[in-house]
Amino acid sequence: MARKIKISVMSGSRTLKCGPTAKESYEIMKNYWRDRLSMVSPDNPDFIVLPEACDRFLDMEDSMKSEYAPFRENESPAFFNGLAKELNSAIVYNTRHNNRNLTFACSRTGELTGEYIKAFPMTTEMEQGIVPGDGGVVFEFDAIKRAGFATCFDLNFEELREEYAKLKPEVIFFSSMYHGGLVQKTWAYSTRSFFVSSICGRESAITAPNGRVIARSTNYTDYCTAEINLDSELIHLDFHRDKLKALKEKYGAGVNIDDIGHLGSVLVSCEMDDKSIDDLIKEFEMVRLDDYLNFARQERKKYL
Repeated sequence: MARKIKISVMSGSRTLKCGPTAKESYEIMKNYWRDRLSMVSPDNPDFIVLPEACDRFLDMEDSMKSEYAPFRENESPAFFNGLAKELNSAIVYNTRHNNRNLTFACSRTGELTGEYIKAFPMTTEMEQGIVPGDGGVVFEFDAIKRAGFATCFDLNFEELREEYAKLKPEVIFFSSMYHGGLVQKTWAYSTRSFFVSSICGRESAITAPNGRVIARSTNYTDYCTAEINLDSELIHLDFHRDKLKALKEKYGAGVNIDDIGHLGSVLVSCEMDDKSIDDLIKEFEMVRLDDYLNFARQERKKYL
């Protein structure tokens, strides 16, 4: 059955100015996010995603950073968890905590659901004492059965992407200072996941597993909101054209078949409340993309 969730993504600012003291700066940060989140709260999103280092100032002098660090360590989790409860929206936020570049997943009730430690910090981060995480993590996060996470420099490493392809998350949340360009779509398609990117001061977006950008922020609007349907699967067009035609003829608006072009695969979503994508795949004897590719691998061996 349709499993629809609404996600708001915030880009944040690279030009937010810190105050004359660490304490005043921290208050500026909190007021900034209260103001920005008021732009998406009327949409009642199920999830709000914030960029990497969302509680940091890029213009802060080194002399103040040591005074500011305890505020981030001791107060940021309580602040963002409180916002989640206040807005009744799960929040993904990133900070530095216990010598880690750490992303927290907070439920709509203000409780910590799980965390992800950046697996591939930049060399300059590690020189500053940031300790890398072990690798990818996937856990249940509110309405998402399998949520995955990545941070900034992580996007460059094939081994992490391949690990997530095996972990099979439904959604990957990417908080970053770095955009990644075409690599975002590569991650979405290769992991078969919705890829949700929140990029500090840059375009943020929600990308479907077939590479279609469903929503994005702009140079005028530093946030975007979209509804996605997690009850979906990628199906290759080989051996499926007649089946997909029959599927659409029988269920009409009850199914959505999204062909982005040039890919050879389509994203099939079940829009009905009394059936699931698994039911439709079984009824029309369709084969999921990964199963089809594995079949092709096995067939190839016969001709070697």
